[in-house]
Amino acid sequence: MSKPSSHRKRRAATEAGIDGNDEDVVQASNSSSPRKRRARVAAQDRGNHYQEDDEDMDAEEENEKNRGSTTKHRRSDQGVSADNSLILSERATNPVGKPPEAGVIKKIYVENFMCHRKLTVELCQNVNFINGANGSGKSAILAAVQICLGAGAKRTHRARNLKELVRKEAGSNCAGAKVRVTLLNRGDDGFQRDVYGDTITVERSISLRGGYNGYKLLDDQLKEKSRSKRDLDAMLDQLNIQVENPVAVLDQEEAKKFLMGKEEDKYAFFIKATELERLDQTYASAVDNIQDLEETKNRVSSSMVESKANVKKLYKEWQEFQELEKLEDKILDDRVLFAWSAYNVLNGKVHEQEKIAREIDTKLAKRQQELEKAESTLNVTDDEENVLKERMNRLTEEAKEAAGAKSNLEAELKKANAPLKKRQQDLSHMKREENNAKKRLKDATRHLQDARNQVIAAAGSAKTEEARRIAKIQKAEQTLAQARDQVDPLQESISLSLQKYEQLEPHVDQAKHNVSQVQSQLYAVSKKVKDLKSSSGGNSLAVFGQKCAAMRAKVDSMRRKFRGPVVGPLGAYLKIVEGKEHLAKIAESAIGGGLDRFIVTNDEDRALFMKLRRDLNCSSRECGVNQMHQGPRYKIPPPPLEGIETVASVLSISDDLAFNCLVDMHRIDVKALATSKEESEEKLLIQESSGREFIRGGKVKEVFFL
Repeated sequence: MSKPSSHRKRRAATEAGIDGNDEDVVQASNSSSPRKRRARVAAQDRGNHYQEDDEDMDAEEENEKNRGSTTKHRRSDQGVSADNSLILSERATNPVGKPPEAGVIKKIYVENFMCHRKLTVELCQNVNFINGANGSGKSAILAAVQICLGAGAKRTHRARNLKELVRKEAGSNCAGAKVRVTLLNRGDDGFQRDVYGDTITVERSISLRGGYNGYKLLDDQLKEKSRSKRDLDAMLDQLNIQVENPVAVLDQEEAKKFLMGKEEDKYAFFIKATELERLDQTYASAVDNIQDLEETKNRVSSSMVESKANVKKLYKEWQEFQELEKLEDKILDDRVLFAWSAYNVLNGKVHEQEKIAREIDTKLAKRQQELEKAESTLNVTDDEENVLKERMNRLTEEAKEAAGAKSNLEAELKKANAPLKKRQQDLSHMKREENNAKKRLKDATRHLQDARNQVIAAAGSAKTEEARRIAKIQKAEQTLAQARDQVDPLQESISLSLQKYEQLEPHVDQAKHNVSQVQSQLYAVSKKVKDLKSSSGGNSLAVFGQKCAAMRAKVDSMRRKFRGPVVGPLGAYLKIVEGKEHLAKIAESAIGGGLDRFIVTNDEDRALFMKLRRDLNCSSRECGVNQMHQGPRYKIPPPPLEGIETVASVLSISDDLAFNCLVDMHRIDVKALATSKEESEEKLLIQESSGREFIRGGKVKEVFFL
């Protein structure tokens, strides 16, 4: 049988040679070689995270149990030896004369560990001997290597748990111990050289106060790369380092147990040292898996017979159902023929009944609306009714004022258009005279040319004829001069009329714009008066739109179907700050439309709200919806100058989502308000000497006034 301690690839042994009175005999095999056939089963069983004290003791007890349980599936010694020899024979060995590179211990560092406060041990790549008096800490170095490379505290035979390995003289301020082992990682057998480089440092911390007691894998720059126990086990397996193998690390207790133990204990020591125990466990596990698979196979095979019989039975039933479907198709055809025969008779009656039903539904809907209106009227308090009446009266007065302003502007427009029309008529008359003068000039030019042609043709005739023709030419030239004299004043008059027309045109356009604006305001006021009249004694939400109240009721009734809040209509959350009522109308004009809009916070709620709009037959301008992210109220700066009000400073908005919507959509924080154009220019307009104008106040972008 081949020995596992020989034929190791790139082996470097670290043995602690101890005097006659020494406590431990250390044969630390500082060796490494990649395993090319199998993964570490024990690493998978232990997992990624280990606890500090009880888990070390549990691991030892579990190993003892595993030793006893292996006899259940143990093979013959000859078969085990043959398999082990085959595995070991496949491992590569170091070339002769080449020093080991990967897995050799280069340096050991301990801090507050056993008897050492701080100690660093530099090792060579060959055999190292550590000697000293009893109690000098030789065994502590070996224990540090074992603890750092994955062994439990009980395996060192120096403590029952990790906390007992912390130096007692450190005092109460000591947080714990730290152990580091640096391994070479050069050569082809190195472990993840692209990650760790030429050396791998394994660090283990032992905390006394419940801190981190796990492992850290550091690269050659001492940068942390992993804390996983699985990575540590993979590295040990790659480098063939076995700290719990008694052949690799043999202390005094293990030597006594081997020398004084029974034959059975020596055999157990042998199979553990040669890894036959782990191979036997793996083989037993594989046998158990094979037996389970065989049982599953037999169970599935037995169920297949019943399944095949069931398939045949179902196939026969399927064929019967196919015949039954043919009969059902024939019956269906007969029923269709019968239905069509009765259709012609009942069709007329159905149309008549549908017409009657539509009339009844129309009347029912009308009565239902009247009933809802009457019920809502009963629920209105006196205060709300007084507020609505007062608001209706105020809006009626505003409507009258707007109507008067409209009449005045129309009169001004008519008055402004009168001279314009007169100028247009004069211009038309002058253009006609100009055209006539041009026509006469053209005729005179033509007659002159004819006369010249006649003179040229009659050259050499009598003097009397020449004198007559000369007289005709002079007359034609006089006519041409008179026509030119008439054209020049007409052109000057036309030019003057055009200048006056151009001067009047901006005033006319401004008058038209004012009339259009007043008409829009009159329409808005009339609409509000109409809404107030329809909502007097009813729901006050109707002020913002005829269908706002119905939409709000729909949203409230379906509250549980919405995933987020639904805010609206926006106007219901607005109030004028006390003392700033005179700016209410300007603020409303600055906001523009949109006080009947609702706000949702996600796509699902938006889709549900759009369905409610369709159910209420809302037009494109009624009960609109905005989608916004739900968050805290925006922090906006106060008005930029003293005495200047913005829409945001005039309004008191009770809902944060409504406030954010008005800031984003209507920019209420950058719209300033003034009672007149003169006031706005006095407070906000800045005009430079170059003629450039801009608004004072930094963030103010627009100014609104009456």
